[in-house]
Amino acid sequence: MYKRFLRAFYLLRKGEQRALIAIVAFLTLSLCIRVLIENSVISPNAVTDAEFIYAMQTLRKELEEEGSDADEKKVSNKIRIESGMAHKARKALSPFPFDPNTIPADSLKEMHLPGIVSNNLIKYREAGGKYRNPSDLLKIYGMDSTIFNQILPFIHISEKEELYGKKRTADDGYNIPKIEINTTDSVKLQFIPGIGPVYSKRIIKYRELLGGYYNKDQFWEIYGMDSIRFRALVSYVHIDTSKLKRININTASFRDLLSHPYIDRASTYALIHYRDFADTISYIQEISDNQIIDDELFKKIRPYISPH
Repeated sequence: MYKRFLRAFYLLRKGEQRALIAIVAFLTLSLCIRVLIENSVISPNAVTDAEFIYAMQTLRKELEEEGSDADEKKVSNKIRIESGMAHKARKALSPFPFDPNTIPADSLKEMHLPGIVSNNLIKYREAGGKYRNPSDLLKIYGMDSTIFNQILPFIHISEKEELYGKKRTADDGYNIPKIEINTTDSVKLQFIPGIGPVYSKRIIKYRELLGGYYNKDQFWEIYGMDSIRFRALVSYVHIDTSKLKRININTASFRDLLSHPYIDRASTYALIHYRDFADTISYIQEISDNQIIDDELFKKIRPYISPH
């Protein structure tokens, strides 16, 4: 066979012989280089494939255990944080006098009641339920004795409500004294069902901006007013228009007029220009007679302006 190979080799052309020699030399060199590299990289102490797989499995198991421990710590920390937050929420509870049959949802939020208690209180009422005694609130899902004991002194069911120390009943013929809206303070307003500390301050603040209320329809202009609060205010308050604070139209500055909620910048300019032209506004109807501002605005601001 060796002789046959040599004979075939010699029968090739010289170019083919050179090419075959080059290929054999290249293959031989490649084989030598590979052997040298393997001997230099792989040490005698190299681990086998089985050992490597076992080591990787062990490492993976340890990492999973560490991750599990970390997750448990996170859950534990979350529980502690949520418990602390719940505890703080209960400490921040700030109840005020209210009737559970009429109090709006946002007033319950003002009291900082837990959301689940507030939602279930409203849902029971919307389903046709009625709270006849304070103890009925204990039936609300989420209500516990700690919360109930804090709000109990502030619960006033309408049929048994006490106002200013006197009891309201259907038999004694006693009429609950109404609150004068232009002179009362925010504390007394909180005795009205559905009016909490935040909303009572809104009523007072808007009253000061206006200079007092002259019509009960103005209650609709208070931010956040709804039908429940409106009916409560109409039922429990009366208006003394003599308590209104009036602006002297002949001496008021541009800022004084513009600061009133009903008077915009264009109307302020019109009033000032007319006053400068007329020198003195003798009577308020003069503004309407000369069509200085439109009739609708004049009707709104008339109770708040005076010629002296």
